[in-house]
Amino acid sequence: MRESDRQWELARDTEGWTLPEPSWPVARLWGIRHVRWIIDTIIVHREATAFGKMGIGSGYPNPYDEWVLWAIRRGWV
Repeated sequence: MRESDRQWELARDTEGWTLPEPSWPVARLWGIRHVRWIIDTIIVHREATAFGKMGIGSGYPNPYDEWVLWAIRRGWV
């Protein structure tokens, strides 16, 4: 197991986070999941920046969002 996977599991256990429902199996294939990850990462960072400029939040993505993006990249969601 990779160190990053251990950190991901530690965050899950300490924060009590759960993953959303898995997407359909074709969306979890290698190439497709990486495209999903890129698009979702762009969306999450744009929204965080926009909210930060409005004075809502820090302007950085929520740790839970980063955690879910990691799971998408690994093909778990």
